[in-house]
Amino acid sequence: MNARTQIHNSLRDLVVLSIFGALMVISDQLMNFLPNVHLIAMFVILLTRFYRVKALIPIYIFVLLDGVLEGFFLSTWVMYSYIWLILWFAVMLLPKKLPKTAEAVIYPLLGAAHGLLFGILCSPASYFLFFPKTVWSFANYKKYILSGLPFDIVHMTGNFFACMLVFPLLSLMRKMYGKKRT
Repeated sequence: MNARTQIHNSLRDLVVLSIFGALMVISDQLMNFLPNVHLIAMFVILLTRFYRVKALIPIYIFVLLDGVLEGFFLSTWVMYSYIWLILWFAVMLLPKKLPKTAEAVIYPLLGAAHGLLFGILCSPASYFLFFPKTVWSFANYKKYILSGLPFDIVHMTGNFFACMLVFPLLSLMRKMYGKKRT
């Protein structure tokens, strides 16, 4: 592959990844009326499986634009700056080659696990960000986590069904762009 082709492919990837970042923001805004139901985990898993490290580009475009739209200090921006990185890292740990049947099962389960753990993973930052004058104690912290459990269950369920789209979309992307990226 010559230098011109490499630049063309890199530029195309950057444009496509930027569009995916915008799609993540649009889908999140359109689904805001449903608490804790969104397509972000599906996008993170899909893009990480296909683009690997480059998937960080749309993830952080989403995080940055979410901060712009929702406010950097009064939103989930602080949590989003690390929570999607955890999912990206978990997907990166998966073997590059998985049997198709395993892919169809693993992606929804990984998305569901991330949805269930979302509240626990966000709670350290949100507890201190939203309750700075509260005296910290394990009992208060445990109550805080347990109070969010119903939302985490909704999140888990939504992620499970959304991540069922990963396998067919990943198969489509592999057919369209070739298997060389994964």
